[in-house]
Amino acid sequence: MAVPRRIAYWVLAAALGYVSAFAALRYGYLANQPEAHPGVRAVYAKAFYPLRRLVARGNRPAGKFEIATLKDRADNALSLVFLGTSWTTTFDCEPAVCAAVQKLPMGSEIGLQLAWELADDDRFRRRLLDARLCTPQDAACNASRQRQTAEITQMREEMAAESRKFKACHAQMVADMATLNFVVTPAAEALRSAPALSEEALDTPEMQDCLRRHDERFADAAFKSCERHRCGDGIGGCGHIVPDFVTERAFLVCRAALAAHTTPIGLR
Repeated sequence: MAVPRRIAYWVLAAALGYVSAFAALRYGYLANQPEAHPGVRAVYAKAFYPLRRLVARGNRPAGKFEIATLKDRADNALSLVFLGTSWTTTFDCEPAVCAAVQKLPMGSEIGLQLAWELADDDRFRRRLLDARLCTPQDAACNASRQRQTAEITQMREEMAAESRKFKACHAQMVADMATLNFVVTPAAEALRSAPALSEEALDTPEMQDCLRRHDERFADAAFKSCERHRCGDGIGGCGHIVPDFVTERAFLVCRAALAAHTTPIGLR
C-alpha cells in the first residue's frame, strides 16, 4: 500500500529538521561556544549520535585484543614491539586501568584490550579497557599471538612481492630507455655513492639545462613505458614513479657528463 503523500512530506520535513538542527549545533553554536552548557552538549551527544558517527573525523579503531613487548610508556601512550615491528598506541582509560598500565614491567609481554568510542569532539578515540601480563596459560594472549604472527607474516610477504614486482618493472623501464640512449653508464652509476654536490653545483646553468633537456626528451617515453609494464598498478599510477625515475637517472648522467666535459649520449 502506497504511503500517503502527506505522511511522506512530514517524514521528509522531520528528517530535514533533524539534520538542520544537528548542523546548527555542531557547526554553529558548539563551534563558537567552547564553554557551552553541559546540558546542551549532553543532549547533542545522545540525540545526534548517528550523525556524529557519520561525520566523525579520524578512522574508527577496531576493538581488539593484542599482545606486544612493552618498550616504553607515557601517561596515555605505549611504545610496543612484536616480531620486530614497532609502533606506538595512544588511548584514554579509566584511572584503575591507567594505574595498572604504569605497573607493567618494561620488556615484558603484555595483553591489551582496546575498544573505540566517539569522544565529545566528534573524533573516534581508542579506549584501553584492560592491560595485563601475558602468561603461558592465557588463552587470549596465545590466540592473539597466533593471529598477529599470521597477519605480520602475510604483510611481509605482500611487501616482498610488491618489491619484486617493482624491481622487475623498473628493470623493464631501464631497458626501454636504453633503446633511446638514455643510459646510466657504470661511471655515472658510481656517482651514487660519491659525496653530494653542493646546492651551488646543482644550480649551475649547465646542470639545470641538462636536467631540463632530459626531462623534455624522455619523460613521455618513460611514462609510456611505465604504463605498458603496469608499474603504477596499486600505487596510484605512473605519475608517482616517472618524475623521480627520470630525474634520478638524468642527475647521474648529467653529473658524469659535466665532470668529463662531454655531452650525454642521449642528448647528442
